[in-house]
Amino acid sequence: QAGIYEHIETKVSTTNSELSTSASIRFQDVFTTDYITYKLVIGFYGSAHTSGAHMISFRWMNGASEITDANYRWHSQELSVNTSSYIGNNNNSDDRFRLFRNLNDNDGSSDDTGLYGEIDMYGVIATVINGTNTDRGDVYRPMMKSDLIGYNETLGAYIRSQSFGRYNNGAADTNFTGFAFMGETGELAGTYMSLYGLRVHA
Repeated sequence: QAGIYEHIETKVSTTNSELSTSASIRFQDVFTTDYITYKLVIGFYGSAHTSGAHMISFRWMNGASEITDANYRWHSQELSVNTSSYIGNNNNSDDRFRLFRNLNDNDGSSDDTGLYGEIDMYGVIATVINGTNTDRGDVYRPMMKSDLIGYNETLGAYIRSQSFGRYNNGAADTNFTGFAFMGETGELAGTYMSLYGLRVHA
């Protein structure tokens, strides 16, 4: 049905690291001209990491391969329950987008908070709208933004991390076929997330 978000794919983990490939949960070959934008809803993500805090990141994919060149530009802003000040981080030549800093580890305690939220993706593929192909050639393409909540172990606080970024290199729209949600290790059992696409109007 046109004009609504519809389900594309769900990932759910019944055992530690069941979904992870090199610490990434990969949504491969999910972008099509049927959708104008995409949303990943994270119902719960936990890290199987047992030795300290770690970073959560994001990469675009081409087929089965993550795109790893240093053309990712991003900014993140953190809001902590421990302070009224904002904490900002940025990078202009990274090999990934940074989404969340220092997520707490799986130490077996009751405060293994995990991560929750949404990631929105734009411009990954050219759609056809009202008979018009919106392809603009080999220009700078995908942009994303995320809004995640969890526990920053280094700060010792619950935080909200809002990030945005662009892959700052020209490429055909067919170059981007999926994405990888990245920890520094495998995911914790009970992790689940669903990808949705906003259907293009006929």
